[in-house]
This record gives sequence, structure tokens and C-alpha cells, in this order.
Amino acid sequence: MYRLNLPFKNVTMLLPVVFVFLQVSYNQTGQTEKSITNIKTERNVIISANDEFTGFENVQSKFQLDQKCLESISFTAYVQDPDLENPTNIRKTPGGEVITELEKGSDYMVEIVGQKNGWFKISRVDVFDNNAVDVPGQFGWMHYSVLAVRTRNYANQKLSVYSSPVKTSKIAGIIKEETEVRFTKIYKDYVCIRFTDGRGKSVEGWIEKEWLCGNPVTNCS
Repeated sequence: MYRLNLPFKNVTMLLPVVFVFLQVSYNQTGQTEKSITNIKTERNVIISANDEFTGFENVQSKFQLDQKCLESISFTAYVQDPDLENPTNIRKTPGGEVITELEKGSDYMVEIVGQKNGWFKISRVDVFDNNAVDVPGQFGWMHYSVLAVRTRNYANQKLSVYSSPVKTSKIAGIIKEETEVRFTKIYKDYVCIRFTDGRGKSVEGWIEKEWLCGNPVTNCS
């Protein structure tokens, strides 16, 4: 009898232990899955908040720009060089040899036909108080930092600046009055601009080309 009762007694004593172990394991598994779910949710919230905060940069990494549309452009802007003492350079290639200098004291308007890494290919330079500037070799390059345009919201329309060159993207900022802006890229009917809003915040995003004027002496209405 003793030899028969021993295993049964041992099993009986082990049952509560096994039950507790299984219950703990189940609870830990459930808690782990729940924690992972919470972590994923929280992470998504953080990413969403970050997207909203940084706007342009994050969305740009997801929006694929068609290279052909970047290469084939037509846009008019004017020269607004922050260097008020030295001439404005037109170069043979982006960052390359200077082929023409635009002297201070005149209003210049340029015709843009290409772009590359913040440089714009110029086919024509008009001077409002003189003859057009001859560009050697027919084309030259100018850096975005010396070019500008103004918005055309002459009646103080509110213009939306988008985080991507599509109206369905997030709004990066609002322009409430006629404003001079720098631009860094042109894509189809949109232009990537940089400006400081009324609260002193730096904004970068895309605006429809039709709302921009490249004439330095008059509006484009």
C-alpha cells in the first residue's frame, strides 16, 4: 500500500504548485501582450506627434518626388541678395566658376528652367532700368539664397502652406498677408518655400505656384 500511495500523494501535493505556475504563466503572457500593445500604441502616438511637430521634413521622407518633374520646370523670380555690398554671382555650374556678376542698384528678374540641390538654372536675366543681362553660354546657375518671390494674397487671403506638394497633406503654416519668401525646390504646380510667420516661427513647406509673384517692381494681378 505504501508503494502505491506515495506517487498519488506526491502528485496531489504538486497539483496546487502546478496550478499556480500555470496561472502565473498565463497572467504574465497576457500582461506581456498587453504591454507590447501599449508600447506600440504609445509609439504611434509619439510618431504622430513628431510628424505634426516637424511637419515638412518627416512627410518629405515619405513623399516620392518624380525626378522628371523636378528637371522640367519654368518659374520666374527676382534677385534678393542678403549681401548688400558685393555683386550677385551667376555661375557656370552649381557652385562652380562665376561667369557673370549682377551689380547692386538694379532690380533683376530671372527665368528659371532647371534646379539641382538648391541651385537654379537661369536662362534669362531682365533688368528693369537697363537692358537684359547677357548670360554666357545661354545658361547660368544661382543659389536659392539670393532669389525670392512674393505671395499674391493682395487682399490678405489666407494661404495654406502644405507639408508635401499635395493639398491632402498636413498644413505646415498659414500666410495671412503679402509676404516675401525664399524657395528651395519646384515640383509640378507647387513651390517649396521658407518664411517666418507672424509669430516669428520659421516655416518650410509647399505652396501652389499660382500664389507666387516673381516680379520685383509690381504685383502679378
